[in-house]
Amino acid sequence: MTEQSSPIKGSRFTKRKKIIIIIALVVLIAITAVYALTGKEEILSETQAVRQDIATYYNFTGNIEANKSQTVLSTGSQPVKKFYVAEGSLVKTGDILVEFKNDTLEANITQSRANVEIAQINYEKAIGSAKTEKTLQADNALKTAELNHAKAETSLNQVKQLFESGASTQNELTDAQNAFETAAMQLNTARQERSMLETTLAQDARTAQAQLQQSQASLANLETQLRDSKIYADISGTVTEIFVEVNEQITMGTQIMQIIDYDNLKVEIKVDEYGLVYVTKGTKVQALLNALNVNVNGTVEKVAESATVTNGVSYFPATVVLEKNDALKVGMSLEINIVKEIAENAVAIPLRAVYTGEDRSAYVRVKDQAGVLQNRPVSVGINNGMLVEIIEGLNEGETVFFSGDNFPPTDTTTNNNNFTPGPPGGGGGGVRTGTVQIRR
Repeated sequence: MTEQSSPIKGSRFTKRKKIIIIIALVVLIAITAVYALTGKEEILSETQAVRQDIATYYNFTGNIEANKSQTVLSTGSQPVKKFYVAEGSLVKTGDILVEFKNDTLEANITQSRANVEIAQINYEKAIGSAKTEKTLQADNALKTAELNHAKAETSLNQVKQLFESGASTQNELTDAQNAFETAAMQLNTARQERSMLETTLAQDARTAQAQLQQSQASLANLETQLRDSKIYADISGTVTEIFVEVNEQITMGTQIMQIIDYDNLKVEIKVDEYGLVYVTKGTKVQALLNALNVNVNGTVEKVAESATVTNGVSYFPATVVLEKNDALKVGMSLEINIVKEIAENAVAIPLRAVYTGEDRSAYVRVKDQAGVLQNRPVSVGINNGMLVEIIEGLNEGETVFFSGDNFPPTDTTTNNNNFTPGPPGGGGGGVRTGTVQIRR
């Protein structure tokens, strides 16, 4: 007979196989987990501590303005006759810019100058030759009248004596008396005319002088109009824009052109009360023209003595004058940086290479002689958002290690025993970093 397998025995074998498989899987998972925990490689960056300057800044923004500019306006309603400059022209103080039409004005000036010459001649006559001539005539007339009066008086006395002695008639006496009275009247008239002549001459001189002054004023007015028909530059600079064309009809006060002195540009900034310690007259600044990535130096020219309050916020307006730079244009935005703190020749490492303990104390990761990573406490100083000053605990040339997921805390403290990150700022200077793999 053939022997048959027992169903109960087959069932036991199957269960045993399943148990062995489950145990194998558990062991495999455990081994995998142990490997994962003990064999994981950590990628760290390494860098050496170097010496360099670290600075923190007050940051402001503003727009470039012209420190000196001239807006040329028309002084009348005459259209433009000629432009002596074009847009982009460089001009100096006193250069002629534009001339307006003045066709009849020059003819009027020629006639007015002739009138002045005539008035000048008349005035000189009134106080000179004419006065002398009239005075001489009056003096001669007076002397003649005095002489005739004396003769008539002498003749009358002689006739009286002859009449009393019977040698002269009554008619002769009457004629002598009439001649004397006539001579006396003529003398009185000559004396009055001589006296009135002084007043007349003075009046004639004043009249001639007034006529001269009037003609001179008329000429000056016309010459002023002629000068106004030509406008000159009040400043040195660049003609940035011309607003009208030749022969275009205009009115008084029309904007003709704009001149800007690009050698003297400025930026207005707003300084809060805490920044007044660092922002004073004469403070040197660094300006960045972000649009063109151009750096420009400048100087604080003035800071307002009193604050301006807007919506409950107070600030002190300050003016920064910029050094000449051809890249600067009026209206461009600038970032103004003013040094707040600076650590010169400091031991510096990247800010991300500094770790923070639970007590907020700072430390770095270095290797001991056996090549094992160790935490070393350090005292930190200022930072610019990328580099931090190491005051104690690390020397120049030592290597520190840090992971890519180490981010400095956002809260701050104010002593060197605790980690004190600052606001984001300048670049990393001469610090160089690399990467290494560390097996935990």
